[in-house]
Amino acid sequence: MKICLIGLLIVDLYFDSVHVKTLGLINIDDVVICEYAEIHDSVIASTWEYYFSA
Repeated sequence: MKICLIGLLIVDLYFDSVHVKTLGLINIDDVVICEYAEIHDSVIASTWEYYFSA
């Protein structure tokens, strides 16, 4: 599944975007995904509202 942003895909705007599934991080604890993003100087884009409610 790719995230859609106003009719555009994230990968259309940011060519080096990758899905957690591609990285082998599917069904992994959120903390591990956040650590991966921090280590690789990445940003997490999510449609899951929980990320934005903290």
